[in-house]
Amino acid sequence: MKKGVYVLLLVFLLSTVIAENETNDTTVVNDSLSSNSDSVVDSTGDTIRPEVVATSPADGDTLSGDTVVRATATDNVGVVKVEFVLDGVVVYTATEPTADGSYEWAFDTRLVDDGLHALVIAPYDAAGNFNDFSTIQISVANAVVPAPVPSVAHVPPALPALPAQSRPPQSIPRVEQSAPAEGDVITADDTQPLWQTLLMSFVAVVVVSGVLFVSVAKLRRVPEVPDHIKEYVYMSLQQGYPMTSIKSALFQQGWDEKVVDEAFKEAIGVQHDEFGREVDL
Repeated sequence: MKKGVYVLLLVFLLSTVIAENETNDTTVVNDSLSSNSDSVVDSTGDTIRPEVVATSPADGDTLSGDTVVRATATDNVGVVKVEFVLDGVVVYTATEPTADGSYEWAFDTRLVDDGLHALVIAPYDAAGNFNDFSTIQISVANAVVPAPVPSVAHVPPALPALPAQSRPPQSIPRVEQSAPAEGDVITADDTQPLWQTLLMSFVAVVVVSGVLFVSVAKLRRVPEVPDHIKEYVYMSLQQGYPMTSIKSALFQQGWDEKVVDEAFKEAIGVQHDEFGREVDL
């Protein structure tokens, strides 16, 4: 009976030792495989991601018009390209750095909507490693704001002198007439001659026509526009400002509507002849 118990204990101890040895052998094999696997990965090539630093613009900047996005990228082997990604879309790829070692993208902010945008600058190396963790938030604001009007004292142009009448009006002779007495007979000698009546009517027509001609010429005369106002209107139109914004700015400075309209006509290439009629350039 005791021998049987001893035999069972001996079998149990032997089985325990054998199981522990198998476990240790499995662990050693797994560690060896893991070590060999790491050696294979390291021997296949470069696995280090390149580094990137955005130098311009800074995170949170507000941009407008034309701007340049700059970044510096480094790698243990070498950077082959840098992608500029705006709101998840690759908009430009720079393959060569500038003279100062930075990668640049000329960004025309007018091509995107105003508001908040996400900009990612991702460098790549020859092994295909890349780094797209550099994200900055920028705001675009291209609302049209008219440029200020040059502060020049407004001096209205002097009115031109009226031209002298080519034919002065003749004086109308004054005829003293007395009321005819009762019973008097009126003869042809007592009435005004017909030629004098016609002459007076002709003179009156000439005078009225001359006054009307001078008045119409004065109304149609093109107002003189100062050179600095012409230049302001021309430059504002070239920069894309709306005509309504430019006119509003000029009206606030006290310029007459005719002067403003003439400045726009001259800025877009319309001139006038001596009679005030428009002539295309």
